Amino acid sequence: MISIFQIIFSILYFIVFKIYRLIHLLHCKYIFLNEFISSIIHPFKNLKTIEKDTLCLNKKPNHIAFVLEIPKNKKNLKKIINHLGIILVWCVGFGIKYITVYDSEGILKQIPQKIVDSFSTYFLKNSNQNLKISGYGAFKIPEKIIQNLQKNSKKKSSQKKSLDSSLKSVIFDVLESPEMQDEKNNEMRNSSTNFEKFDFVVSILSEENGKKELIKLTKIFGEKIKKKMMSSEDITVDLIEENLWSSLGKPDPDLVLKFGSVENLDGFLPWQIRLSEIMFLGNLETLKYIRFFRSLKRFAKTQQRLGK
Repeated sequence: MISIFQIIFSILYFIVFKIYRLIHLLHCKYIFLNEFISSIIHPFKNLKTIEKDTLCLNKKPNHIAFVLEIPKNKKNLKKIINHLGIILVWCVGFGIKYITVYDSEGILKQIPQKIVDSFSTYFLKNSNQNLKISGYGAFKIPEKIIQNLQKNSKKKSSQKKSLDSSLKSVIFDVLESPEMQDEKNNEMRNSSTNFEKFDFVVSILSEENGKKELIKLTKIFGEKIKKKMMSSEDITVDLIEENLWSSLGKPDPDLVLKFGSVENLDGFLPWQIRLSEIMFLGNLETLKYIRFFRSLKRFAKTQQRLGK
């Protein structure tokens, strides 16, 4: 027979569960309405909007990273690429020099030209400035994209008398797989490109440039120690960073924004995010400008104590 205690417990459990569902529903509605109203009051119009918002930030990330979840069936890939181009323009507007885009499956590394096309289209639509794009690593800018940029720049020059004569230079660096990395290419990557001369650096990475690259480096050091080519005492933080391609010429990310339904980083750069601020923002394709701006405001308020 069911005891009175079990009946009371079941009733209380049912009541608590319903209250929780109600609170959760109200919270979701509040977030939706808050973002909806904010997007109306504070919409993104063009890069001049961002110039004003930048003044509200007492600090901003020098390097921001986006960790994306892209299904293997590539569902909504076109929407993701289009919105990614928009977000890259936002980053340029805020003056964030280093931008890393990561998906564990490496789908974005297969189609960098589509990312470049989305970014350049949206940039030229929302800015009076000219744009110069370069490619590096496993990616060379197709001639078609270069011609389109030149054509769009001339078109804007003829339509707008107040065209900004300044030039924004952006380099897209698609990192090679660890199998393609050797000492010769490592020296070339260190010497041939000075990322400092570009206004913005966009890196496209996958899992093979994160956890797998670190595993490969560990094996290399292990072999050298075994052959007495080096000792374990020779391994330092600087030595590791000098041999990680994903770190060469770029600072570690200050801010990591993860998009998707699961709150994990999918193997993203385990070494480089020791001191990074990490935030989870839901689906990329539904991200509004106001929420992105709030993420930067939240970052501006953080205090990095570096373990103290």
